[in-house]
Amino acid sequence: WTFGIPSYGLFHLGKHRHRLDDIRVKEKFGFLYNGYEYRTWYWEVVVLFRKMALVALSLPYSGVSTRLLVLFAFLVLIISFHFQFKYEPYLLDEADTMENRS
Repeated sequence: WTFGIPSYGLFHLGKHRHRLDDIRVKEKFGFLYNGYEYRTWYWEVVVLFRKMALVALSLPYSGVSTRLLVLFAFLVLIISFHFQFKYEPYLLDEADTMENRS
């Protein structure tokens, strides 16, 4: 479920990415891309995978140092910040600014 549902959404959004204005596509998948620019129609899935990575890193692993897990979590956040800053995916500039500062 964890990877299946976001992957399903990504697959279908990719399949219909040239028809995102179509009313049938909006009814089924609009909640996944409303608020994002058309060139970043996939961004909600990026956010979901980032959240899944952080949750996975917060689980206790035997034999793995806490410092290493924190380092990986920090790496996930730095990479996320880089792509957020580079692509600025939101329709509203204020949303991009808020996300960049958070």
